[in-house]
Amino acid sequence: MAVLMWHMRSVTATHEHIKNEPITWMRRGVWLSLAALPVALMIATTQRMTQVIAPIPFLWVVPLALYLLSFVLAFEGWGRGGTVPALIALFAASSFLFLDVGVYDIGKQLFSNLALFFAGSLFCHSLLYEYRPLGHQSAIYYVWVALGGAIGTFAMSILAPVYVRDFLEFVFILLAVGVLAIALFPATTYIRDEFHKNARTLKMVCAFLAIYMVGQFVYMQTEGAVYASRDFYGMIKVYEYNELRSLYHGTTLHGTQRMTGEMILNPTTYYVPTSGAGRAILAMREVRGKQPLDVGVVGLGAGTLAGYCRKSDHFSFYEIDPRVEKLARERFTYLNACEKSEVHIGDGRLLLVAELKEGSKQYDVLLIDAFSDDTVPVHLLTKEAIELYFKHLRDDNGIVGVHTSSRYLELSPVIMRIAQELGLSARVVSDDVISDESEGASSVWVVLSKNQKAFVTPQFVTIPEFVMPTTTPLWTDDYANVFGTVTFSMFKLWTN
Repeated sequence: MAVLMWHMRSVTATHEHIKNEPITWMRRGVWLSLAALPVALMIATTQRMTQVIAPIPFLWVVPLALYLLSFVLAFEGWGRGGTVPALIALFAASSFLFLDVGVYDIGKQLFSNLALFFAGSLFCHSLLYEYRPLGHQSAIYYVWVALGGAIGTFAMSILAPVYVRDFLEFVFILLAVGVLAIALFPATTYIRDEFHKNARTLKMVCAFLAIYMVGQFVYMQTEGAVYASRDFYGMIKVYEYNELRSLYHGTTLHGTQRMTGEMILNPTTYYVPTSGAGRAILAMREVRGKQPLDVGVVGLGAGTLAGYCRKSDHFSFYEIDPRVEKLARERFTYLNACEKSEVHIGDGRLLLVAELKEGSKQYDVLLIDAFSDDTVPVHLLTKEAIELYFKHLRDDNGIVGVHTSSRYLELSPVIMRIAQELGLSARVVSDDVISDESEGASSVWVVLSKNQKAFVTPQFVTIPEFVMPTTTPLWTDDYANVFGTVTFSMFKLWTN
């Protein structure tokens, strides 16, 4: 980047002179860098938006569209002169105000990231257009532009996940573009000649200020985390606050435990006794009496559901991410306290299919809770998947529970439509009671059974029947409409 800036400042501002320059290796490096930076910024922005801010379906389309728009505008010649640098300065000043807003201020965060990304991409593409060669040299020019795009993609998709512990490459790439924009800002467009020296001083101050702000942002992003890991399955962090230890996947809480006191093994968050999962286990305990329960759970998290495990009970967890089991055993105590607990690593549905061929586990309760952040596991929510779950139950009194809580999607009607198709009894359990004492969190579960009597127990007798929307389509392995489940509240993100 330093070499690039030196070269940029050394060339004349006359466009025709630039076009007639010989194609040196330094000039190729300029094309390569200016093509790589916007691509890297696009991928970093997309990853941050979809895995850190809001895992909204199809949100990845927006950065891609803005990237292409910046390319079109720049190569139409709209980026010449001082307009683009001034626009970048305006976007940067307004957008940085929103970089550290609260986790629920999703609209402001999205605006901030998209505005900074668009301004940075437009700036780089405008320079790329300015430093294009003569027409007969265009072939080699576009080869280097394509190579720069490939390098930017490789750096963000392969190198960053390996060497950057958190999703911080966004601000690092943004800083590189920002410092470049500050260094090349056409001060002569806005000030008189005698103030050029003052302008250079102001540029240095702005560059150091940008570095300081990015440093502060990085510090706040990592503050409080006692563990952080990133791989193909996303970002996992463990936070400790007072006596509480919490597991997060992206921005979604996947379990909390009190580490001291008598309530250390009490189920918390989405799994408290008033939740759908808690009611299902307690109801089956009444049906089976003193007989040991066999409970299957697709999705481990912190292992919170093992808090319901009695000495004779058997709990089987299915988890696709090996890191989660390691954290559940080393950082939390639910799993270790359940003597007859086991964890199977792999895709839950595939493991259940394999077990069915070898002989079913014959569960009393089977709970599906395999969301990664708010990403929808569509293959676990189809008609064929629900049929598979019921083949693993001991008898018709068994219960299947599906966790459908989501900030952006309304998934309960999908499961209820499948229940209607299969002739199952079902209840939607919305638990809105949030208690600091029990560390409970609001949740929505759909509880299914072949036997209507499963819902005459005290745990379900007060749960009202669900009014089924007439337009809900049937999800199968051949058809699923995620976009159709997006809630209207998602479009009110700015005020949330």
